Amino acid sequence: MELEEHVAVAAAARPLHAVAIPLPAQGHLNPLMRLCRALASRHGFLITFVNIQPIHDRILDCMQNHPTGPDAAQDGHPVRSPPLPIRRVSLPINGLDLENDFRLSFADFLIATRSLSNPLESFLQSIGEEGSGLPPVTCLISDNFMSGAVQNVAEKLGIPWVSYFPCSQSMNLLYFYTHTGRVPLQDAIHLSMDRDKPMELFKDDLPGLPPLYNRDMPPYKHVVEESPRIIPLMVDLSRISNEKASAILVNTFKEIEGEAMWAMAEQLITPPIFGIGPLVEVLEEESSTDLWKEESHCLQWLDAQPAQSVLYISFGSITLLSSQQFGAILDGLQASGHRFLWAFRPDLVEGHATDEAIHENMLPQEFVEATRDRSCFVEWAPQVRVLNHSSVRGFLTHCGWNSTIEAIAAGVPMLCWPYLCDQHTDAKFIVEVWKVGLRFEAPSSKGGIIDSREVESVVRALMEGEEGLVLRKHSALLRQSALSSLQAAGFSNRQLQAFVQHICNISS
Repeated sequence: MELEEHVAVAAAARPLHAVAIPLPAQGHLNPLMRLCRALASRHGFLITFVNIQPIHDRILDCMQNHPTGPDAAQDGHPVRSPPLPIRRVSLPINGLDLENDFRLSFADFLIATRSLSNPLESFLQSIGEEGSGLPPVTCLISDNFMSGAVQNVAEKLGIPWVSYFPCSQSMNLLYFYTHTGRVPLQDAIHLSMDRDKPMELFKDDLPGLPPLYNRDMPPYKHVVEESPRIIPLMVDLSRISNEKASAILVNTFKEIEGEAMWAMAEQLITPPIFGIGPLVEVLEEESSTDLWKEESHCLQWLDAQPAQSVLYISFGSITLLSSQQFGAILDGLQASGHRFLWAFRPDLVEGHATDEAIHENMLPQEFVEATRDRSCFVEWAPQVRVLNHSSVRGFLTHCGWNSTIEAIAAGVPMLCWPYLCDQHTDAKFIVEVWKVGLRFEAPSSKGGIIDSREVESVVRALMEGEEGLVLRKHSALLRQSALSSLQAAGFSNRQLQAFVQHICNISS
């Protein structure tokens, strides 16, 4: 019997119900919802998508202008059913202050998520009560970085727990080598904080990974320097997943990270690891997880631009730019002469209020006048649609894994501006391994500031140079691999089927 038939028979025998728990941050919400949609649409799962109260309310607020409205739910009771069986519920959380958006301590953020354990346990117990009207929970699927809150609950209630790793498999493998001792923890902490020195080789003997240098290691400096606190937390969460999970899912595919997948699979006794990406589906209204309201009018602006003429710019949901760096970017963009669409969060620049409009006191009048006919600013863009638009030629990105894999699937070359965490490792692969991007250089002699001439030069290299043509050829080939992986007989589609069969087997 074919794998598809096995899965269909198992699903028909009993209802499949997955409870999904994301890390409550934009770059983690989107991929988990995409996974949930794939399980619901292709494999008949009922999904209960659990968010913390403030994030839940914020998403619903961003969705309120959609004509179809959200599948809102409070305390597990849905208001109405969406096209797919995906229920949203909210649970309370203690010790997390989002008053200043994500300008906060990441270590405190991760620690606060552990308070979700008790409400989650009570909620899961209520599902099993008579009269709940819900099938038993087949499995819990949580973001890897929620392992501290979820794993003990799953073990206590006897529910299979699946860890979803939201970053690259290479980063997953690096954490694996750290918690198993092949990469000394203190060395990882030291190098993550030592980024202004010249290139220094760190490791060149890690199976599944290319040689790593000091600038390739993940730093954790956002509002404050937190590498000594964050890295041990990250490594411990990786250890919990690798030792306790029933399965590990990663948003990747064979052609870009096959070596990293095989290297980890060969060294893990359990659990099995599945590459089920690229997950790049557009999240329609009923499945939206946006924390800012999308401004789709930018698509009409793109429609009016020549083909392959626009640089799309987005620094993601967390990046903070200093005023000096912001000014250098503006000067470089102005000097480049190229069209650009910028997804510009109100809280992107240090020293500005999180609710300040883009045009108020942030953009110099000279810049506004000089770029008026070739620029478009929005607070939040429908990124997947933008990247797949025929007018877009390149993507200036912070190299978050979502943005990286969305650009790969769209065949758009990247200009790499990594900010923190895995983004520096992603940039290495984009530029040196897959050869689909260029990197800005920030000399230590200038305090780590990338000057306007560097911005102009790199933008021109991608948008008009021979180097840019080569990158586009590489990007087109990688795009074909990504799309093939999602076909019925493709690697990632088969991996998702194998995962469902695995869950059916262990939950029967």
